[in-house]
Amino acid sequence: MASTMVEQSRQELGAVFPECEGRQGAEAVACRDAALTRLGGAFSQGVAGGLVRSFQPWLLGLAFGGGLLVGMLVFLSLSVARLRREVEPLRQRRHA
Repeated sequence: MASTMVEQSRQELGAVFPECEGRQGAEAVACRDAALTRLGGAFSQGVAGGLVRSFQPWLLGLAFGGGLLVGMLVFLSLSVARLRREVEPLRQRRHA
């Protein structure tokens, strides 16, 4: 059933790719498959190029460095707060 649906969709693509008009049978299928492959490749290259242009590598490095710095500061502040909670009872015992 799925192969029938794929075959029907391939036949309907004839109007989308005018370079494949007038061809019959296996030649038409091969032409449409090649056109779809080219279209998919162009789409992939366009998406990859757009991502590279919109997310510059230096910007990703800056975001990573900023996130790392914030994470380290949060860890440091939580560690200091925990140490203060642990040391306070010891100070109270020493003064008692």
